[in-house]
Amino acid sequence: MSQVSIISVTETFTVKGIVKKIQEFGMEVESIGATNEDIERTVENTAVYIIMANDSAASMVGVIDDHKDVFTAHCEHVLLIGTKNDSKIFENYLSFNEGWEFFERPIDVSELVAKTQRIMEEENTFEKKPCILIVDDDITYCEMIRGWLKDFFRVRMANSGVNAITWLANNHADLILLDYEMPITSGPKVLEMLRSEEETADIPVIFLTGVGDKASITRVLSLKPNGYLLKSIKKKELIEQVSRFLIEGQ
Repeated sequence: MSQVSIISVTETFTVKGIVKKIQEFGMEVESIGATNEDIERTVENTAVYIIMANDSAASMVGVIDDHKDVFTAHCEHVLLIGTKNDSKIFENYLSFNEGWEFFERPIDVSELVAKTQRIMEEENTFEKKPCILIVDDDITYCEMIRGWLKDFFRVRMANSGVNAITWLANNHADLILLDYEMPITSGPKVLEMLRSEEETADIPVIFLTGVGDKASITRVLSLKPNGYLLKSIKKKELIEQVSRFLIEGQ
């Protein structure tokens, strides 16, 4: 079940009040510390992160920067709470992340909870949609593809084959878009690993490749993926191809 996770250096009276109010609306919520362990433990089940800047936003900037990829890959919605001055420090995050929003202290708890409830209702509906896992060491490319697909599917990202395998140990994907030319653990090797495990053997895999000559495509198809897409593919065509594959299974 998806939950709300509130990140705070210390569990203040305000944090406790927010937790209580969210619980009153029947939502799962947990107050966690601003530690790697707590964030990594909760990330897979968190639909909304509420980040509380207790003393100043500066205390949370390091936390956000350290886990920026985690938030981007797994949780679109981050609600930041701080003073009016804090909003300037958070400005860069807010301008580049459409699912991030700032709430000024003293906080209107009812407004915050109402926003959280709307997000959770959307997420509960969204969880019924197919899940696509993008595996590519190029984070910029990953984020672009995710941006194209996220309005139609649940999209998760992994920047290496090892991270993809780790994620799949506890989660399910309906389709994997796998970079063919990854370093260290290549796309073909990742496909081999996926096919060798009972839990992942039947997950459809489509290779993403940057080369489109006949010899390269023949080499890609010889590995028997469920398909391939050129990385130069346009947004509309990608959405159509992925949608068609998920509907028709081919």
